[in-house]
Amino acid sequence: MAKVVMISGANRGLGKAIALKLYEYGFLLSLGVRELDRVTKDILALPKDKVLLVSYNSAYPNTEHEWIKKTLDVFHRIDGLINNAGIFHSVDIEDDNEELLDKMLDVNTKAPIRLTRLVLPYLRQSSEGRIINIVSNGAKYIQDSKVGYSISKFGFLAASHAMFHAAKEDGVRVTALCPGWVNTNMAKDSSPLSPEKMIQPETIAEIVLMLLNLPNTVVIPELIVDNP
Repeated sequence: MAKVVMISGANRGLGKAIALKLYEYGFLLSLGVRELDRVTKDILALPKDKVLLVSYNSAYPNTEHEWIKKTLDVFHRIDGLINNAGIFHSVDIEDDNEELLDKMLDVNTKAPIRLTRLVLPYLRQSSEGRIINIVSNGAKYIQDSKVGYSISKFGFLAASHAMFHAAKEDGVRVTALCPGWVNTNMAKDSSPLSPEKMIQPETIAEIVLMLLNLPNTVVIPELIVDNP
């Protein structure tokens, strides 16, 4: 039976690359996208009986309820969750305006916790449930005084390890995937690397596919994928 995977932030960049890769390998997909009218043609072209598109905005609590409901209405099960949606704002340690920091904490840290909490019962039923959290190597070390994004990702990494412990006895396996600079729109204005020297989204998608297919006898709580 084909497994059902939910992916947040799936309308572009890394989320889109993951969706296309998983579809290629036979997964049924429920894609949470912030703006349905901006979904790209290659995603729209995927068959509607195998790929569900649902409006989901991680900045607004409770929008995940409708996404989960529609996923279950169509596919009747959930086997995997890719917490991919995220935002970046430049917030320095000396900035006195906390609004952008709060936004990143809401989207990058709190939203995946809420979503995971609601999806976990269905992942437990799967007996081979999988959660892959697209964190960042910004959660591993600080390179300058622009600390806001890293704070939100440090929190996400901590949450990911808590998820790992929460349901491991029920066959749920959780990995915090921490990539360096990935060639996406989010990175293009802030990365010191040229696009061809960044990690390509398709490479991360291949890693996600591998993690989803690992047996329950293997656990990878955290995986760093860095630039040379």
